[in-house]
Amino acid sequence: MSPTAMSPTPARTLDVVERENAYLKQRCGQLEADVSDLDAQVTRLSQQLERFMARREAHIAQPNPLSGGQ
Repeated sequence: MSPTAMSPTPARTLDVVERENAYLKQRCGQLEADVSDLDAQVTRLSQQLERFMARREAHIAQPNPLSGGQ
């Protein structure tokens, strides 16, 4: 068997590599966008949690008007 028959031609290999490279670049871009979206979501959720905890602490710190102060 000749070496050419065992391996793809250089032009075919280059075409495959270029398509694979284009796909990987596109996929990398999608993943970077996903990471940015998740980062923004984490930031929003952290801010909501901070607001919730601050309101909860403020509510706990207030005297209970139904207790009568006794």
